[in-house]
Amino acid sequence: MVEGFVLDPTGQKALGATVTITGPDWSRRIMTDDSGRYGFAGLCAGSATLQAFLVTGQAGPVVTVTFSGNNSVR
Repeated sequence: MVEGFVLDPTGQKALGATVTITGPDWSRRIMTDDSGRYGFAGLCAGSATLQAFLVTGQAGPVVTVTFSGNNSVR
């Protein structure tokens, strides 16, 4: 599982932001909830890139995450 919060430039939790996670042959996207929270479950072991986009279109940094299939990344 990969989960967390998206923050806007002022440090406030960003509701309605789009978060994408992309692996070698797959991609998923989800919107943050009213608390700025997101979560991806059921992911296979490996590495993926994660990026958030605010409702204004502003993109956050690209982050690489690695998981064993048994761990959670926050």
